[in-house]
Amino acid sequence: MADRTADRSPHRMADLLGVGREAAGLDSPATALAALLEAPASPEPASPAAPAAVLGRPCHELRAHAGKSIGELLTAPDTDLAALATLKDYAKELVRRARLDSQRSAATALYYAAIAAALVGHGRRITSYDMGKLAEGLADLLARPWLPPELAGMMARARAASERG
Repeated sequence: MADRTADRSPHRMADLLGVGREAAGLDSPATALAALLEAPASPEPASPAAPAAVLGRPCHELRAHAGKSIGELLTAPDTDLAALATLKDYAKELVRRARLDSQRSAATALYYAAIAAALVGHGRRITSYDMGKLAEGLADLLARPWLPPELAGMMARARAASERG
């Protein structure tokens, strides 16, 4: 029988450990999303997971919201469109980089939450998705039991708006 850990590269070992964590429920979509929402919306690359570090540029659009978490920005009515668009781009990059399904699901929820916040809070679209595709994506997320109530309510309002056209 071949040694399945013969490839001891950091990426391979992370994959093996990640599968175990996800199976044990330690990296559930709910846990991954909670971590994203609690993270500071820093305009500078304060950590490897910060929006500025992930996007590879300073996020000046977030400067006016320094000290707030990403979750606070998504649910606050005074968050400007530029900050929401930056969070959408950040989430899109997180989806692209995700190694685990739980991370991908959480980043996808963050992506749609930013789009929903712009639609509900400002009556503006920050996506090229047509309204039908947007409504479908929001409906899919609303069916997820791990979606926090504050995001679910906003996404439900955005879905209703997108269904009206």
